[in-house]
Amino acid sequence: MHVKVVSCGARHTAVVTGDSKVFCWGWNKYGQLGLGDVIDRNIPSQVSMDGHVLTNVACGWWHTLLLAESPT
Repeated sequence: MHVKVVSCGARHTAVVTGDSKVFCWGWNKYGQLGLGDVIDRNIPSQVSMDGHVLTNVACGWWHTLLLAESPT
Protein backbone atom coordinates (compact mmCIF):
# COMPACT_ATOMS: atom_id res chain seq x y z
CA MET A 1 0.00 0.00 0.00
CA HIS A 2 1.47 3.35 -1.07
CA VAL A 3 0.29 5.99 1.42
CA LYS A 4 -0.10 9.54 0.12
CA VAL A 5 -1.65 11.29 3.18
CA VAL A 6 -1.70 10.40 6.89
CA SER A 7 -3.73 12.09 9.61
CA CYS A 8 -4.12 11.25 13.29
CA GLY A 9 -6.93 12.17 15.65
CA ALA A 10 -7.02 11.72 19.41
CA ARG A 11 -7.29 7.94 19.18
CA HIS A 12 -7.76 7.13 15.49
CA THR A 13 -5.79 7.32 12.25
CA ALA A 14 -6.72 7.70 8.59
CA VAL A 15 -4.70 7.43 5.39
CA VAL A 16 -5.30 8.14 1.71
CA THR A 17 -3.47 5.79 -0.64
CA GLY A 18 -1.93 6.57 -4.00
CA ASP A 19 -4.94 4.99 -5.71
CA SER A 20 -7.38 7.26 -3.78
CA LYS A 21 -8.58 4.73 -1.22
CA VAL A 22 -9.12 5.71 2.42
CA PHE A 23 -8.38 3.44 5.35
CA CYS A 24 -9.18 4.22 9.00
CA TRP A 25 -8.50 2.46 12.27
CA GLY A 26 -8.51 3.08 16.01
CA TRP A 27 -11.15 4.13 18.52
CA ASN A 28 -14.59 4.60 16.96
CA LYS A 29 -16.94 5.60 19.80
CA TYR A 30 -18.48 8.44 17.76
CA GLY A 31 -18.32 6.78 14.32
CA GLN A 32 -15.28 8.86 13.35
CA LEU A 33 -13.87 6.01 11.27
CA GLY A 34 -16.69 6.49 8.75
CA LEU A 35 -17.54 2.80 8.57
CA GLY A 36 -21.21 3.06 9.54
CA ASP A 37 -20.82 1.66 13.05
CA VAL A 38 -19.10 2.36 16.37
CA ILE A 39 -16.85 -0.71 16.52
CA ASP A 40 -13.16 -0.03 17.28
CA ARG A 41 -10.71 -1.31 14.64
CA ASN A 42 -7.16 -2.51 15.30
CA ILE A 43 -6.31 -2.91 11.63
CA PRO A 44 -6.90 -0.49 8.73
CA SER A 45 -10.41 -0.77 7.28
CA GLN A 46 -11.36 0.71 3.92
CA VAL A 47 -13.92 3.51 3.91
CA SER A 48 -16.36 3.25 1.01
CA MET A 49 -16.85 6.44 -1.01
CA ASP A 50 -18.18 5.09 -4.29
CA GLY A 51 -18.13 7.48 -7.21
CA HIS A 52 -15.60 9.92 -5.72
CA VAL A 53 -11.86 10.42 -6.04
CA LEU A 54 -10.50 10.91 -2.52
CA THR A 55 -7.65 13.39 -2.32
CA ASN A 56 -7.10 14.33 1.33
CA VAL A 57 -8.05 13.43 4.90
CA ALA A 58 -7.91 15.35 8.18
CA CYS A 59 -8.59 13.87 11.60
CA GLY A 60 -9.68 15.99 14.52
CA TRP A 61 -10.10 15.11 18.16
CA TRP A 62 -13.27 13.01 17.59
CA HIS A 63 -13.98 13.45 13.86
CA THR A 64 -12.59 12.79 10.38
CA LEU A 65 -12.98 14.89 7.23
CA LEU A 66 -12.44 13.67 3.68
CA LEU A 67 -11.81 15.85 0.65
CA ALA A 68 -13.11 14.26 -2.54
CA GLU A 69 -13.55 15.19 -6.17
CA SER A 70 -16.59 14.17 -8.13
CA PRO A 71 -15.68 12.33 -11.33
CA THR A 72 -18.22 14.38 -13.32
